[in-house]
This record gives sequence, structure tokens and C-alpha cells, in this order.
Amino acid sequence: HVAYVSGILGGFCFNSSIPLFFELTMETVYPWANEHAASTVLVLVNTVVQIVFLAVPTKIGGSAQWMNWLLLVVLGGAVPPMVLMKVKYSRLEVDQQAASAGVAGVAAGADR
Repeated sequence: HVAYVSGILGGFCFNSSIPLFFELTMETVYPWANEHAASTVLVLVNTVVQIVFLAVPTKIGGSAQWMNWLLLVVLGGAVPPMVLMKVKYSRLEVDQQAASAGVAGVAAGADR
């Protein structure tokens, strides 16, 4: 019962962070890159990493023990840069300026 509930909560927390990561990517690349290209690259890299991650166990005899250690190392390496990252909300500033100027379509999110 505990494993079932923790699996559901873990999946919920993991999957709820995906849209936040996409938004962080769009805010980061907004002034100098197309949002469509950025999301395409993000999905492509994610897919390639998943394919490699799922293909490796077949090459090392089927053991999955290394996955736990790799997850620990990757999280340990990824969390500090995410915590220390300074985000400039350029898209939000554009939307707020448009809203204060009275531009209806842009303030409502029609530009995305």
C-alpha cells in the first residue's frame, strides 16, 4: 500500500515539473531564440536521452542497479545549477508593458 501511494505521489510530482521546465526554457531563450525551436530541441534531447537510457540495460546484461546510481549522480549534478540560475522574465515584462499600454491581444497571451 505504501509503495502504491508513493509511486502515485512520485509520478505526480515528477510530471508536474515538466511544464515548469518548459516555461523556464522559454523564459531563458525568449529574446534571442524562437520558442518553437527551443521546445523542439528540448523534446529532441529528452527523447534521445530516454532512448539511450532504455537501450543501455540490454547491452550490460539486463541489470538495472546502475539506473539508481545514475539518477543520484544526475540529480546531484543538476540541482545546484537550477537553484543558482538567475532567470530574467523577459516575456513577462513584454506582457506587462503591453497590458499597461492597453494592447488587448498581447496581454491576453495571444502572442504565444
